[in-house]
Amino acid sequence: MSESRDADHQAEEMTEIFGEPIFVYTAEQAVEDGALVRVPAELSRAPVYLSRALFELVKVPPRMEGNQDLMGRMADVVWMARLAFSIGDRGDRMRTDIRVILKGHGLVKVWGVIDGSGLTLMLPEDY
Repeated sequence: MSESRDADHQAEEMTEIFGEPIFVYTAEQAVEDGALVRVPAELSRAPVYLSRALFELVKVPPRMEGNQDLMGRMADVVWMARLAFSIGDRGDRMRTDIRVILKGHGLVKVWGVIDGSGLTLMLPEDY
């Protein structure tokens, strides 16, 4: 089953159980509001979003400018998420065991959720 058909099927099941949603907040709206940051398309064909709090950790600290860049740091986070989702149950849409070392912050625990909007990466407290 394709990703979009799978997402459509899940949405239908949820509607059958709970009824029509009373409010929908899209990833695009969250980007407009500043709650999510869209990872540039050069780093992933599928949409990837970072929570604002994770993005703030991914940004290059002032003392490291010139040695690191934002695209490279985002690529590291996306790569680690891809690795985490490539192992284990392929049907599992959430990973809570992604670890990324970000200079200036050390080891950072990241959660990832795949839904109809794409992949959203966040800090555990953002969930």
